[in-house]
Amino acid sequence: MNVSFSKILEQIPENPPPLYLHGLRGSSKSLLLKQIQTSLDRPLVVITDTYENAERLLRDLSYYLGEEGLCLFPPWDVMPYDLFSPHRSLVGQRLQCLHLLLENACRVVITTPHSVMQKLLPVEAFRESILHFKTGELTEISEIKLRLQETGYQAVDMVEDQGDFSSHGNILDVFPLLAESPVRFEFSLDAPSKLLSIRPFDVQSQRTGEEFLDSLILLPGSEVIFNEKSLSQAQRKLHQIRSEFKGPQLQQLEKKLHSAERFPGLEHLAPVFYETLESIFDYLPKTICFWSMRIRRFVNARAIFSMKFSWSMSRAISKKGSPCPPVSSISVTGRCSSGSSNPAP
Repeated sequence: MNVSFSKILEQIPENPPPLYLHGLRGSSKSLLLKQIQTSLDRPLVVITDTYENAERLLRDLSYYLGEEGLCLFPPWDVMPYDLFSPHRSLVGQRLQCLHLLLENACRVVITTPHSVMQKLLPVEAFRESILHFKTGELTEISEIKLRLQETGYQAVDMVEDQGDFSSHGNILDVFPLLAESPVRFEFSLDAPSKLLSIRPFDVQSQRTGEEFLDSLILLPGSEVIFNEKSLSQAQRKLHQIRSEFKGPQLQQLEKKLHSAERFPGLEHLAPVFYETLESIFDYLPKTICFWSMRIRRFVNARAIFSMKFSWSMSRAISKKGSPCPPVSSISVTGRCSSGSSNPAP
């Protein structure tokens, strides 16, 4: 039976529960989502069954809505409890999406069950990790360097890759995640220092161009913040589980935490660093959750993801003997919801 878009829009209440979209072919799905977003004038969360389908939907939606305000929230490219950290570009993409959500600058969030079920650093911890710069302001270079290290940036001699920073006298170079070019901060020699200029520069020549920036927002370089509060929390939690893990891995982990040393796979221990983790729904303003797949596909994808979590945890404990947070602490194992009022089946 053919149903017009106008008829579909008429059936959507002002505060709808999660909706399931199926029976549409090609770009008609994106066209309907565009009409819904425009009609409701509020952000949408669109959950697809695979990351490939999420990317395809993003391309289609950008044609109808433009790229501004479209966010792709990807999953990590590593298995849970792995010894590897997710790629920096993915981390940057995830953090950029969360920032746009908090700024109410996101019209449509496209994601997957994997991404939705994985818990995140608390909203307030994320807010506090964002650095704001404005020319003319007084600051301390040593304080900025400390904040950069706490939020996941790596100190190097010369900035070459995203996530790097270097300091030479009154010059501070930083390469933000997802940025095309690094930026150079020049400070006065006074104490406290005044930020004189913010200028992008070329990685190859290390020379600045003609462009000057009045201000800059610098998002963290990691999903785990290494400040005094989070490190103290981690040390307390590790002390509580000491009796369960008596191998050398626990001692090595405690040593690294004591020296604030980052290590591969750190992100999988996120529950150790915070009182409790939150989900992407805690970052959302008033939204509608809109699944662009059949409900069976969503349920299957969610079940597969839960099994992968449990299997990865068992493997990590048996092979590495290292502390592993329980699945419930890093994964949303219950029902997904839009805020707290729209439970999903």
